[in-house]
Amino acid sequence: MPYSHGMMNCLKENEGPGLRVVLTQDKTCKGRESYPRLEIDIREQPILAHKTIIIGPDNGAFRCLSQNESCEQALSGKVTFDHFSQDAAVNETDGSYDLQFRGGSERGRFAIECPGNC
Repeated sequence: MPYSHGMMNCLKENEGPGLRVVLTQDKTCKGRESYPRLEIDIREQPILAHKTIIIGPDNGAFRCLSQNESCEQALSGKVTFDHFSQDAAVNETDGSYDLQFRGGSERGRFAIECPGNC
């Protein structure tokens, strides 16, 4: 089942500048509390539409299956935003992801339904 619903927030100060995109299977604005989920940390700036963001040393992705298990870090992957807006009043952020994990891959399309202000 794809992770098609999302929320976006700023990374916390100790995590460095950037954004965290949390993708879930169900529509919710409580992505940090919902399982299973994907977390994508993007430190590469600026974030632009139609630019492929490579998961690697600067940007990370994690698959979190349950609250009782630690999250699995992606080995590689990419994220592309078809539309991107950091303005919470303009809810027009969507794109696709293709992430490789030890136990297989996750790929699909997503829409950010709960944008955060950074």
